Amino acid sequence: MVSIIELWSHFQEKVSDWLLKLVVSVVILLIGFILARMCRKMVFKVLHELELNKLLRRLAQVNARSEEFLSRSAAYLIYAITFLLALNQLGITATVLYLLLGAILLVLVVSFLLGIKDFIPNAFAGLKLSKQGLFREGDVVEIGKIKGKVIKLTLLETRLITKHQDIIVIPNATVVKEIVRMPKQPQVS
Repeated sequence: MVSIIELWSHFQEKVSDWLLKLVVSVVILLIGFILARMCRKMVFKVLHELELNKLLRRLAQVNARSEEFLSRSAAYLIYAITFLLALNQLGITATVLYLLLGAILLVLVVSFLLGIKDFIPNAFAGLKLSKQGLFREGDVVEIGKIKGKVIKLTLLETRLITKHQDIIVIPNATVVKEIVRMPKQPQVS
């Protein structure tokens, strides 16, 4: 029969092991967070000195804050690795990792679905407009209450320029739903 003293001794041993793991996990988190902040600053500084934003703007006509994005991405990667190391130290990596991956997958699926909810109707409407060929770039049209010259017709949108030189972007799903008037064009003989 197990005595109370043996139970207490076993309990103290388990608690001290768990507390040691907890302290080590907290230390891992602190070191990782400090390293991530340092890495973010260093990556930003290196990319800024390489003038990555200017280079991308000049070569690819991309006006993005790439330096900031890449430096933050490096920091987030270190945060994630640190978090996983701390969880591994506590012995709960697999369960939390599966929950985390499930949550990330759910967010990605919902984001994708929200992203395409406007894309699909506009794409189908764009296909319908191009198949019908009612108007093309250069034609003067009135869509709803907006009148202008078609300057660009894409799969997703129609761009008009008004007589006041305002550029109006109309989603193709809206174009298909609205009444489209086209003033008579002079016939070329």
